[in-house]
Amino acid sequence: MPARLAALALVVSAAALPLGAQLPGLGFSVGVQGARPGGDFEQVGDGGSRDTGYGAYLGAHLDAVLLGVEARVEGVRFGGPADASTTVLGARIGPRLGGGPIRFGFDIGRYTEIDRTGYTPNLSVALGPLEAGAGVTFFSGGRWASLSAGLRF
Repeated sequence: MPARLAALALVVSAAALPLGAQLPGLGFSVGVQGARPGGDFEQVGDGGSRDTGYGAYLGAHLDAVLLGVEARVEGVRFGGPADASTTVLGARIGPRLGGGPIRFGFDIGRYTEIDRTGYTPNLSVALGPLEAGAGVTFFSGGRWASLSAGLRF
């Protein structure tokens, strides 16, 4: 599943490049992420638990001097015993605040499989075409902490 998401992200990104050339400040990103479940989301059934999840994301961002906005679609596959394995697909959007390569954000998103709205405070760093980020997604019934790395264009 993550390989399919990454392939889809590359195709969509390639199609979107002409749009980015027309709007100043508009950019796109594609990358991979790892997420560690916590709270009630980690525990499943009779003492089972979800393992660390891995996935991919595709994002669009509109940046100004100190303020911007980013939207992202993502998919993460959490492993574990058969009743604990879960693939979560989500879409989130939120403002970005910061100058230079460092941005702070707060996203609101909707996630399938868990059927919840999540809130994600996050921090990202972009150096040229490279980006890295960290965040914690909170929702009713649990959370997960994630690290991501990708390319911006």
